[in-house]
Amino acid sequence: MGRGFALGCDTASRCNAGRVCGDSTDADSVHLAVPRIGFLDWGATMRGYGAATGHRWPPTRDVDCATARTEGDPPGLLTANLDPGCDLMAQDLKVIAARYRRMDWRRARILHDSVRVDIRLPSNRSAR
Repeated sequence: MGRGFALGCDTASRCNAGRVCGDSTDADSVHLAVPRIGFLDWGATMRGYGAATGHRWPPTRDVDCATARTEGDPPGLLTANLDPGCDLMAQDLKVIAARYRRMDWRRARILHDSVRVDIRLPSNRSAR
């Protein structure tokens, strides 16, 4: 049960970060750097979340870390890094971090954890 709760917290935190991302910029498209493409399909999740909550969400797709690093900084493209093993290089890198607590039922103690999303805003636009 502890892992499921942690995954739920992680998912909620990433959705909140994604919502902030979508609300704070008028990007033409969004790339989500993820560890495994097609595993959780974050792009479709964020599009569905935006549609369900009435938030404007641009066309989104999942990319791997190498693609996120090498695609440069084309106008209108927002890149959000959800892969903890990937380092995006950008001058104006925005970081959203959320801390949460979860219960480790096997050891009967509360653990502290966090999730982080690195965001490279489009080159011709800035956050509001």
